[in-house]
Amino acid sequence: LRLFLGKLKSSWSGPSTVVNMCPYSAIEVEDTSSNQRFKVNGQRLNEYLGEEIDQEKSSITLANPQ
Repeated sequence: LRLFLGKLKSSWSGPSTVVNMCPYSAIEVEDTSSNQRFKVNGQRLNEYLGEEIDQEKSSITLANPQ
C-alpha cells in the first residue's frame, strides 16, 4: 500500500464553490482557501445545507458511559 499512498490520498477537503458544470457529470470546483480549481465527478460531491462552520473553534461533548 505504500507504493500507492500518494494516489489514494484525497487532493482536497473542506468547503469549495462550484465554478462550472461540464458535460458527463464533471463539475469544476474551486477551493475556498487556496483558490485552486479542479474537476471532480459530480456524483462524489455532497451539498451542505446547514449553517456556516466556524473553522477556528470546534467542540465535542463527551459523556461517561453508564
